[in-house]
Amino acid sequence: MRNPGRQATGRATLAPIARTKGGKAYWCARGQVPTREPDGSVGSRRVERGFGQGVTTERQRQAKCAEWNAEYEERFRNPRRLITFARAWDNYIDYLGDDNAPIYEIGIIKCLGGRQCSDIDDAAMGDLVREVFPNGATPATLNRHLYTPVIAALRMAMREKAPQLTRPKGHNDVKPVEVAPAEWFTKLWPHLNSNQKAIVLFLASHGRRIREALARRPRDLQGSTLDLGKTKTGLMLIDLEPQTQAVIYAMPGWRRRTWLFGAGPNSANSVRRDLQAACARAGVPWITPHKFGRHTSVTGMLRKGGSVAHVAQAHNMTPEMVTKRYGHLTVTETTAALHEVGGELARQIIGGSVGDKAAGKQAIERSNVLELKASGGCRVLPAVLPSEGSALSNCA
Repeated sequence: MRNPGRQATGRATLAPIARTKGGKAYWCARGQVPTREPDGSVGSRRVERGFGQGVTTERQRQAKCAEWNAEYEERFRNPRRLITFARAWDNYIDYLGDDNAPIYEIGIIKCLGGRQCSDIDDAAMGDLVREVFPNGATPATLNRHLYTPVIAALRMAMREKAPQLTRPKGHNDVKPVEVAPAEWFTKLWPHLNSNQKAIVLFLASHGRRIREALARRPRDLQGSTLDLGKTKTGLMLIDLEPQTQAVIYAMPGWRRRTWLFGAGPNSANSVRRDLQAACARAGVPWITPHKFGRHTSVTGMLRKGGSVAHVAQAHNMTPEMVTKRYGHLTVTETTAALHEVGGELARQIIGGSVGDKAAGKQAIERSNVLELKASGGCRVLPAVLPSEGSALSNCA
């Protein structure tokens, strides 16, 4: 409803009101804000905004409304070109390419598309979460599928003026890494069709994500090279492992398909269900594509002695990501390198061979014997206890 008085003065009238949704009571700010049309005419529109988790008292709600009213009035007095999130999103997708669009794009645009980029806050993201995941989701899932693309689109459109959104608590927690043993693959293999064999082997041998694989088209495969499109670090081309290449080329009619593996990027859940059914037929436990793919590949490279830098490059990760997520596996590599350098110096100083573990063990045993004899003990305890039933040696 238009109000000439408010339009003339440029006042905003947001105020706290109590609302109820789904049987739950909550507070939000509602009121009229002044607007200025491209032709110079002025008007008003009703606005409703959530307060977020940090605003809990009446004083805080009133203060937040006063802050928002001041922002809307300043925007009215000093008009500038505004950007809707739908427009910012279009620019973001133009950069990514339609094949790499986020899986929940429709839900994101439905919930946020009509808002000004500057109006998207934590409360708006909370509405988005409830819209897309009404039954809830893990912090990592929310962060990857909702927060990360929204934040990227906002930063591309507004640069340093983009809203500072709070990512879900616990989204970056490090969980134990689970991998698939070789026996799991060999038992599952006979129960897969040609398309499933190709995608399982591709994910496991190259450590890619399932949706990244499903987004590939036949034209992306040229000889032994597969184009993965734009990633966080730019365009990425990978050289296929020869046996994986042979299994992919063995898929019937793959050149005439829309998607290389037969299913598109929005079919990840269907592919998972089909693989889960194959696991049931094979009598093996269900292991997710991320575990038998990315986790298994990264873990295998690290256990084979691959450097953190090489593992990161092969999986389109940063060295910091590899160290944080798989740090327990990099300890062996770091320790071996440290012992190699320190052992070389020790050999030059006191002789012996580099990394001689037997020499270190003998030194421990000699030290234990000397310490016990010096203290007058009558029993000599070796560094490693003998098996049960064996007698410990006595001092002479």
